[in-house]
Amino acid sequence: MRSFRLFILLLAMSVIQTSQAAEKGTMGSSFFTVVFPYETFKGVPGGGIKTPQSVNLTSTQKASQVLDQAITQGMETLLVKITGQKRFLGSAVAQGYLKNAKAWLVTYDIKPRMEDGVQVGQNIVLQYSAPRLTAAFKQHRVDIWPLAQRPKLLVMGSFLYKGELLKMTEDMMRYRIDIEFRHYPQQMALPITLPESAQNWILPQVPNPSNALIRTVLQKANQDYLLSFKLIKREASTYALVWTVFAPSGVVVTKGQITGGDRPSLMQAMFDQVMQRYALLAKQTNSDVQKITLNVYDLVNADQMQEIEMRLKANQAMFNSIKLRSIQAGLVQYEIDYQGRYQNVVTWLRAWQIIDFIGESNNLHQVDVKLNPNFYDQLGLEKTASEKNLQGVQ
Repeated sequence: MRSFRLFILLLAMSVIQTSQAAEKGTMGSSFFTVVFPYETFKGVPGGGIKTPQSVNLTSTQKASQVLDQAITQGMETLLVKITGQKRFLGSAVAQGYLKNAKAWLVTYDIKPRMEDGVQVGQNIVLQYSAPRLTAAFKQHRVDIWPLAQRPKLLVMGSFLYKGELLKMTEDMMRYRIDIEFRHYPQQMALPITLPESAQNWILPQVPNPSNALIRTVLQKANQDYLLSFKLIKREASTYALVWTVFAPSGVVVTKGQITGGDRPSLMQAMFDQVMQRYALLAKQTNSDVQKITLNVYDLVNADQMQEIEMRLKANQAMFNSIKLRSIQAGLVQYEIDYQGRYQNVVTWLRAWQIIDFIGESNNLHQVDVKLNPNFYDQLGLEKTASEKNLQGVQ
């Protein structure tokens, strides 16, 4: 009897230790480390942040102010990294962490930044308290984006300038540090891989790329999803960036476009949107609530959207709620809480005659459809020019 009790005790301890190890493995101390280039923070004589030993008495106060700035920015980076959602920074909970960022800092250090064995600069390394922050996040119910649920992205990036299209392969990027973009996703713990060759290249604006081709390139690279983007440099020192994320089935996970004069900021905005989409998918997967994302393409008039919404809301037996998530240039996206089986929802949507089915993903719980060109004929209506146009609405 005593040996049986001892066995149970050892088993319980094993479960606890395994659980703790898994948690540490998911968010270890290295996860709570933020690294910035030394030169990012100006204001101290000589540039950057000085180590305590090298700061002159006359510049101590200024160095402290710059260090405080780095610590706050480091906490901001860490919060986005943990949640995958930049919009979280606007919440009251996030503001509390940012206002007291120094209280969560364990150490900071200045270390050489090496490339190919040669020192090319210095980094400031900020180490925040993993145990205390983990406990605080649980207390404040912060939605953490687990490392295990972060997709491996194959990134096909293209750079268009003066009519020449450059494909950003692994080898090409060794010579084009002027368009380097990998630091930010690496800082966010988002796994990315560049193609080894320029064969079977998929551009973001291809209307319907071959599903077989997408599956082939992903399987060959051993990646989960494909992020394709095109960066266009214009004459007036401005850039345009368009991107699309494809699932192996060919379903579009997310897409967008943005313009501006600062290339790194545009790239960061793209990855922010990609992370937010996947973080929300992870949250839905971990929730008991059943959700589905419905993307409706080629919508141009308000009456078309009203007809779609009316049909969705009429099926109260299947849907608990229908929320309009976004409207952008011919694409309307809904978030739907449903009950029953996912496949029943797909079958029901397939039966609509006013839409054409594009594809669906059970893993993403996403359905893509487009408006039938004969939408008005199917309803027995005539298209009127007076309807409000939805094109270009953001």
